Amino acid sequence: QEQPWEGRTKMPPPRMVLCYLCGKEFGSSSISIHEAQCAKTFLAQQELLPTNQRKPLPQKPEVGEGTSLAKRNEAAQEAYE
Repeated sequence: QEQPWEGRTKMPPPRMVLCYLCGKEFGSSSISIHEAQCAKTFLAQQELLPTNQRKPLPQKPEVGEGTSLAKRNEAAQEAYE
């Protein structure tokens, strides 16, 4: 007896995008939601530090419309570091 999943093609792995604020990977459809929440968390954490130890919110890397996922993630990694 054939199982329901047999004969189906495998789905490609999800496209993972790196967050420039925390360095974690997220799906391409959820990264914009995550980045907004991550920015709020970053700013809240900075508020807990003494004024002279606070860092400004890192700027999102500027990448062109046709930039590959690998290049986007490379730019995000550089911003995170």
